[in-house]
Amino acid sequence: MGAISDVTSEFKHAGSKEKKIIIIAVVGITGVALYLYTRRQASAGGQGILNARSGTETPQPSGYPETSKQVPTIPGGVAPLYDPAGNLIAFQNPITPPQPISTSGGKSLIASIRDRFSQVGVHSYDAAHSQGVPIRSGASGSSSIIGYSPFGSSIKLEGGPMAGGTNIPNPTKSSGGSTIWYKLANGGYVSQYDVTGVPSA
Repeated sequence: MGAISDVTSEFKHAGSKEKKIIIIAVVGITGVALYLYTRRQASAGGQGILNARSGTETPQPSGYPETSKQVPTIPGGVAPLYDPAGNLIAFQNPITPPQPISTSGGKSLIASIRDRFSQVGVHSYDAAHSQGVPIRSGASGSSSIIGYSPFGSSIKLEGGPMAGGTNIPNPTKSSGGSTIWYKLANGGYVSQYDVTGVPSA
């Protein structure tokens, strides 16, 4: 109790400039403490707090496993896998850096997914799809999307390039695009347009 009365007494005897400085310091410290407290609470509750405030939840598309409301901490080198709505549904095996592997003997090839905004003509796609490039059920842009491979990640190809439909989902005569595809070792197809660093046989 004596400390509070000492502080009060000193504040009463302080000049007007000193009082302003003291008040600004107290308000600043209180603001920083409140900010750190709310930030800590938000990171502890994560998605649950945001949904409680808005009163809505994002529905999970049918046909995909239920996802938790929080993204777990994952070890380095593991790549996320997203459903067509952009929800996290799984994690891929650890990513290994691209390295040339011979195509003889039916071995897989390691290649890379292109970096975001690295190709001409796909800026609007890349801006709208931060989760990566589409993995399709067949070798055509009109085939359904079964997942996404993150930009800059490594992928395992099953064999060499193959011909298929255009990689543009709704092509016009002037669309351009690519009709070359790679089959992924773990299923699905990715357009040659989205793959870099494919080692030669």
